[in-house]
Amino acid sequence: GNDGSDSVSYPARYSGVTAVTAVDAAEQHLYFANKGKEVSIAAPGYGVAVALPGRSNSLFSGTSAAVPFVSGAVAVVLSIDGGKMKPAEAAAIVCKYSNDIGEPGKDPESGSGTLNMARVMSRDRAGIYDAGIGAYIRTSDIRENEDIPVEIYVQNRGTEKLDSVGVRVEIGGKVQELSLDGIAPGVTSKKAVYVSRSGLDRTGAVTVSYMISEMPKNGYKSGDINPSDNIGSITVRRVAIENSGK
Repeated sequence: GNDGSDSVSYPARYSGVTAVTAVDAAEQHLYFANKGKEVSIAAPGYGVAVALPGRSNSLFSGTSAAVPFVSGAVAVVLSIDGGKMKPAEAAAIVCKYSNDIGEPGKDPESGSGTLNMARVMSRDRAGIYDAGIGAYIRTSDIRENEDIPVEIYVQNRGTEKLDSVGVRVEIGGKVQELSLDGIAPGVTSKKAVYVSRSGLDRTGAVTVSYMISEMPKNGYKSGDINPSDNIGSITVRRVAIENSGK
């Protein structure tokens, strides 16, 4: 649904249906896409190039633009399987091997995460090392004048266990070094850092920058296969904290 509401529309809301939401090219939830516990997975849904009759083309936005990416991915899994797998099993695989975004773990905005066909296709291939990093501002439990927690998380998007992943975080010019240990394939591990409430009140906005600084050395020879998801930033804004009622 494209109502910008906190309720998933039917038929996506029915039990057993794969509910697809929409994200932009930066894997950010689109404002018009409905949210809810029924959301299964996210896919591109803004400015998607489509073919039109008469050999013309256009750009298409909406959750309806995101759905064909996922249904196509499910069709590929079924076609490779040779008819042994049930459609529901194929859909579960596509969701399982998605990229965690937004709030760590399954969430109402993006479900299991964004579609990643490369992970789906290489899920049974040994020796893949791939870590993706993200951050989430958790405002739900903050009291007035408390520092703001930002969850830094790393998802193991490869097929081998990551014994230890080093993360460098910079907040207002101050650097912190974190270590997230023992991350199994597909699992998301997180640690919280804190933005000073007094600093936020003074400046109005504080940017938290983060990057994966070290990957496991044992057996790690080929390097992270997708280093583009090893760095990012998020901005904590005072007005957003105030609007959350905290």
